[in-house]
Formats: sequence, C-alpha cells, structure tokens
Amino acid sequence: LQAFRSAGPELDLKMNVNVSPRQLAKPDFPARLADLLAQVPDLPRHALCLEITETSLSDEAVSEALISIRALGVRIAIDDFGTGFSSLACLRRLPVDVAKLDRAFLGGGHTAAQDHRFFAAVTGLVHAADLKVVQEGIETLDQLALVRAAGADFAQGFHLAAPLSIAAALDLIAASREE
Repeated sequence: LQAFRSAGPELDLKMNVNVSPRQLAKPDFPARLADLLAQVPDLPRHALCLEITETSLSDEAVSEALISIRALGVRIAIDDFGTGFSSLACLRRLPVDVAKLDRAFLGGGHTAAQDHRFFAAVTGLVHAADLKVVQEGIETLDQLALVRAAGADFAQGFHLAAPLSIAAALDLIAASREE
C-alpha cells in the first residue's frame, strides 16, 4: 500500500485486505497489526481497510478484535454482506465502515423495477447505518446503471476491471500520472 501511495500520491489510494475469522480470533492480531503499521509511519491508517466475512461477526473474539483494530484508525468492511446470518443490527453495533454487498443483490427479481427497488432499499438501509456501500460483482453495464441509480458509493467487478498484479497496478498508476 505504501508503494502504491508513493507511486501516485495525488491519487490518495486505499487498499482492502481480506482477513480470515481465524486470524481475527487470535488474541495478538490487533497488536501484530499495530506493529506492522508502526513500520510505515507515513501511511494514513484510514488508507487500509480490513475485509471480514459477515459470518465471522457472530464470534465474540472477532468483535473484540474489531474494536481494537478500529481504534488503530484502520477501516473495516463486511465482505459479501447479505449472504450470512447476521442481523442488520450488526451494522450499527459493530465498528464497521463499509458493507460490501454480495452480487446476489444485483438481480433475480421478477422485473427490473423490482430489482431496482430492492437494491435501492438495501443501499438505503446500509447508508442509514452511516456506512459506505460497495457493490460487488458488476459484470454488465446494466448492473452498473442499477448500482449508480440506487446510490451505491463504490462498485467492483469484471465490467470495471479485472484483478491486476502489483506490477500492472503500478504501471497503471504511472500511466495515469503521464496523462
């Protein structure tokens, strides 16, 4: 993340990192993260976002770790939100910044109008909890239009970009600076 930010400081890049419930349940995880962050003192802590699965939120050890991690200034996202068993109350109870909505929210209703109303309602609920909404799995222009119309904050998926290697991402940053 520091290398990306150094390559394009004007871009204010952020990075999300998936973390497993097993990692979060280790008592020393927040301290180890704090030690890693201390090695890059110029890195704004909010530039790092740890993604956890919705199903891991029911573990008490994970909840405690999230509080410690959030105290470090690191953002937290619930990945694949809407596929697990947690309640909407967890969006208000836990120190979470982002809900990444599973691709299941993109369609499957009987009509496009139903899909739009349902997605807009889910987006509204997440925004009501003062969280950002990221829609995963954007594969078509129609899906992107649905996400934009409903007011999602961010989108990701193959329609927008395929995953990149570190070298390719740095090349893209360098190319954007030349334009």
